[in-house]
Amino acid sequence: MFSHYQEPELYFTDPQQLLDIFAELEEQNLSLIVFSHYQEPELYFTDPQQLLDIFAELEEQNLSLIQNSQETEESLEEIRQTIMNTEEKM
Repeated sequence: MFSHYQEPELYFTDPQQLLDIFAELEEQNLSLIVFSHYQEPELYFTDPQQLLDIFAELEEQNLSLIQNSQETEESLEEIRQTIMNTEEKM
């Protein structure tokens, strides 16, 4: 009755092959789990005008700081000149 029965060929001849496949499947499964929980980040700026407004405000602040720096430099130069004149008179 079973005279024509053949032993099936082994697909894996080395136990390490099977371990490697399990490791790969586990890694893929973990990747799928991580990917399935991924959410697109919410955009901080929803309207391009928001960015333009912020850039305009920063530009205004920078110009103000530059002007303040120049005024401070002029004041410092006046103080230096006053010191030099005072030293000459002494």
